[in-house]
Amino acid sequence: MSTFNFGSSEFSHLIKAKEWDIIEQATNEILNDKNFQILKGYYLQNFWLNRSSKKDIFILQISREDLLNVQLDKVDDSLKGEISNTLKAADIIYLKSDFSITKYESINHEKSSDLKHHLIETSKAGSCYFLFGEEGINTYINGKESGDNIFLTTQDLINYSKKFKIEEIKKAFEKYKNEHLSRDNVRIRFFENKNTIVTIFGDVKTSKFKENKNLLRNSPESLFRDDLIDFLNENVQASFNSEMELLSSRKPIDIFTEKKGKLYIFEVKWLGSSKHADKDEEMAQPYVGSHANKRANEGVIQTLEYIEEVIEKMNRDLQCGYLLIFDARNVRDEIVYEDVSLIPVNLQKYYNDKFDKIDNLEVDNIHPSY
Repeated sequence: MSTFNFGSSEFSHLIKAKEWDIIEQATNEILNDKNFQILKGYYLQNFWLNRSSKKDIFILQISREDLLNVQLDKVDDSLKGEISNTLKAADIIYLKSDFSITKYESINHEKSSDLKHHLIETSKAGSCYFLFGEEGINTYINGKESGDNIFLTTQDLINYSKKFKIEEIKKAFEKYKNEHLSRDNVRIRFFENKNTIVTIFGDVKTSKFKENKNLLRNSPESLFRDDLIDFLNENVQASFNSEMELLSSRKPIDIFTEKKGKLYIFEVKWLGSSKHADKDEEMAQPYVGSHANKRANEGVIQTLEYIEEVIEKMNRDLQCGYLLIFDARNVRDEIVYEDVSLIPVNLQKYYNDKFDKIDNLEVDNIHPSY
């Protein structure tokens, strides 16, 4: 009869292949345990429901062995007494099977991502965690997270509450325009450097240079789009992404987000002049004068076409489609829009109900030496 070599690489590979099955089995042992189900579904759930503030974030830790041997008759008294009192000064409590406290401390992670990583990793070594948050109770058992809480730290919850709600998106754009776009370290991302502008238009003291100092980098639309996405993700209670492809036309929407089942789309356009893609000493066709008006009106039609496709062909619940215009023109004449009656008939119904435009995102290449 052959024997198996437990020191062989073959055995090591076998164990590695079965690692997830072993973890899954251990996890299921806890999740299927009747006492665990009563503890979490009744005692801990009622403890969370009866807390005066659901915004309080705290953690109860117990070892896997103690969790499987939990003494349910001791839980309620401990939660209402010793644990409640300890939570007035700490937010991580370590427990034994009888729910008595072995030690307590404060959460020392400010970012949810860091705390989540810590809980998942340490739970692989035998710790089990119940994290109480605004959305209920998250569990961390054998490296697995379960629960609806996204924000696991008070700091992240505070930061999120300071952000604009999606319904306040226009206020966010005001902040973007008045504060963000006025910063030197932001403006420099969009414009060509002085040497390039001098190469094309001459010395900085000439009128030609001054008239063209707002020369944008080649293909600035993606620069504006990415900068705006970063700002919105930092300042609005939603997750913004780029280039969602429409199913029928296969055209990409510049920016989109979804909140509570409602889709928001954003089309980015720019006015002004940019560097030529292939010729170092030339600029591309500028969008100024009548060309600026034409481009803005094309943006209106394009956004309305996207709105129609999202609603009619993709059958999505669209809240609004926005046209966003970054204006880097040296001379900013008022944009002249065509009358709504001149918009294709099939798109007119979306103009008042589902369309909006923000066309005053002004950017200037302000530099002390210009």
